[in-house]
This record gives sequence, C-alpha cells and structure tokens, in this order.
Amino acid sequence: MCRQSGAACLRNAGLPHAQSPTTIATFYMAQLSERGVDSGDKDAGRLRSRASLSLKRVRCAYVVEQMPTGVSGAWKVVGDDGETYVIKFNMPRDHTALNELVCACIAEQFGLPSFEPVLVDVDIRQAAHINTGRAAPVAAGTHFAVRLVAQLYSAGSLEATMGRRVGRGDLSNADRIPDVLGFDTLVQNHDRHCGNVCFIFDAVANSYSFCIFDHGHAFGGPSWSPEGVEDMYRNLAPLSQFCLPLEGIDGSRDFEGFMHMVESSLAPTLGSLAGEGGVPGEWCTNGGGIAHLKHAIESLDPESLRSAVIGYLRSGGGS
Repeated sequence: MCRQSGAACLRNAGLPHAQSPTTIATFYMAQLSERGVDSGDKDAGRLRSRASLSLKRVRCAYVVEQMPTGVSGAWKVVGDDGETYVIKFNMPRDHTALNELVCACIAEQFGLPSFEPVLVDVDIRQAAHINTGRAAPVAAGTHFAVRLVAQLYSAGSLEATMGRRVGRGDLSNADRIPDVLGFDTLVQNHDRHCGNVCFIFDAVANSYSFCIFDHGHAFGGPSWSPEGVEDMYRNLAPLSQFCLPLEGIDGSRDFEGFMHMVESSLAPTLGSLAGEGGVPGEWCTNGGGIAHLKHAIESLDPESLRSAVIGYLRSGGGS
C-alpha cells in the first residue's frame, strides 16, 4: 500500500493527523444516512441509487486558507450553512472540477464509500482574495467542493498505527473493493494511490472502513479532449495502479454486483448530470463538457469494461 512514512503520506494527502478516531464513525454514518444509505447493512448503498441527482449547493461565506501544497490548488472555505469545505476550482482549459463532480456523483449513485459532492458559489470579492499571488486566476462562479473532515487516517498513518500493511481483513467494507476497482476502471482514474484513499475507525465495530476521494485525473486527466476521451472508451485500458488490497479477488464473479450497477444506474446518472440541475452550464464551454463525457462513456461495451478490470488483476495488479 503506502511505502512512505505516515507523516509524509499525510502531507501528500493533505489530511491532518487523526486525533480522535472514535468521532469518525459518527460523522461517516451520519453522512451515509443523509444520502439515504443504511449503514447497518453489509451491502450498504449497493444498488440503492436515487431516482435522480440532487446536488447540494451553498454560497461561500468566507475564505479560510489555501490547503497544503500538493492538494491541486484547493482552498478551505466556509459555506453559508456553517460547514467547512475543500474547494477545487473550475478553470479554463482544465477539467478537474468537471471530473471531480462527474465521478463523485457516479460513486454516490453506486453507493460507493466516498464523500458527497457539493457546488459552492464564490463571489467576485472572494475570488480576488484567492487570486492574490496566484498565477492562474480563479473566476467568480460555481466550483466543486467536498465537506472537510479533519479526523481521518491516511494509509501511512493507519499502517504506522497497526505496524503493518492494511489487508482486506482489516476493513469492514472490504466487499466494496471490487466495486471501487471497477469504478476506477470505468472512469479511467489511474491515480488511485495511497494519498487518494482515507480510513475511518468505527469504535463500536472495532474495525476500519475505507473511503475514496480525489478523482481529478479521471478520463485521461484534467486536460482531456473530446477526441481523446472518445478514443479512450473505444480502447479501454486496465488501470496502471490501485492501492487498495486485492488479495482473494481473482475472477469476474467478484464484479457481478458492479456490472449490475453499471447497467442499472450509469445512464440515469449521466442523464441527470447533463440535464438541468446537473453540471453547471459555465463548465461546459471549457473545451469539452458533460455532453462529450456522456456520449463517450455510454458508447462503452460492458464486456470491454469487464475485460479491463480482469486484465488488471491478471497482470499482477492484485498481488
């Protein structure tokens, strides 16, 4: 999993060190409840996608500070709802915000362990403050965010606590790992390294669960083109890296649940994102938009997806 020291991995992930892990389960279970998922079910969230997306949207009340170096130019802000968010900006010729939103919504509809996507409106005054000393200026408008959670374990800090690498047997939601491998293959996120997974301790169950975040490098990366993304889905590739433990996952039977989610939930989710109340309109004039992604993804042959997932395992990715 993570080969770095706990402190180094935390810096790379932009996550503060866990101080009171007994509070994490409360936060995470509450978030699952808010999203209509029964946290007591072993298969919580699987095949329970909502009929349509309902994206949370808040106004930025004030800007706090820039996140640590390495967190994709993200900033910490407080919304008009009193919650603290980590915001990633919609930028010209950069699809990071679009990639984040599309992937987060697909993950949410699939019931994967991830964080709720939020849209944050930033005004001109706030954008000017953020732009102080910034080479690439941020525009006022709508941007992507997730709610900030201070007390999480990174891979490095958890392994330092346990004194060994994390295995599937340590995770209460390990049954979702095949779904996440399928999801990352579907969105072509080759960036699932140890800094893009966090861990939550459930004091009641005395176990850990994992949660994924940071999808900015999906679809070939932030600078994808419509032509490039179309070609990518005609020739879907196995992942180049995936940091969650895969021992014991070795055949297509492990991905039947995921393939069912693709068949039942993917098209409605993409349709909602492309419709009113989905991806903000100003994000779709950025050298390609949700319409291009929707067309490319919907052209994918399900068997190509299955083959790419199995191909990663057979290449030694699961060893």
